[in-house]
Amino acid sequence: MSGSLDFARPRSPRTGPDLRVLGALLALTAGAFALWSQREPAAPAPQGAVEVRGEVPAPGLHLLPAPARTRDALAAAGAPELVAEDRLLRSGDLLVASGGEVRWGTVEDGLVYGLPININSAGEAALAAVPGIGARTAAAIVADRAAHGPFESVAALDRVKGIGPKTVDRLAPFLVAGAP
Repeated sequence: MSGSLDFARPRSPRTGPDLRVLGALLALTAGAFALWSQREPAAPAPQGAVEVRGEVPAPGLHLLPAPARTRDALAAAGAPELVAEDRLLRSGDLLVASGGEVRWGTVEDGLVYGLPININSAGEAALAAVPGIGARTAAAIVADRAAHGPFESVAALDRVKGIGPKTVDRLAPFLVAGAP
């Protein structure tokens, strides 16, 4: 026999991915991440104002993310146990709970469609229609704005006599402090 015996393991051809392919994939991933991180921030989810009245723990106007359903409005009003037809709701819809039943309607006050209200440009009538603000408080807000200039933020409403931090927290979903 001619030749020598070779007891070394035979080398198999490389079956893993090529380093060039891995490098290209890494570059594509980094480029996609760079584009993704520079995108515009997402717009806030649209909201609709739905009023719930009647026999519920928290009646009033509730801002709900769209698309809102009857069950969402009843849960926001503290009455998720009420059973009603689960309809899609629009901003300005009204739910009235009475005797364990729920009726639908439309809020009579057109203000609901314009929420949130700009405290630096709204008049007394618009401010007075916001849940939690009456005619007297609306007049005080307008007078303070005339005397001291526009509000820098909704939190700055606490400079108005009769409005404290808890009231500001309750009003915040319905108000903005934009340019006058």
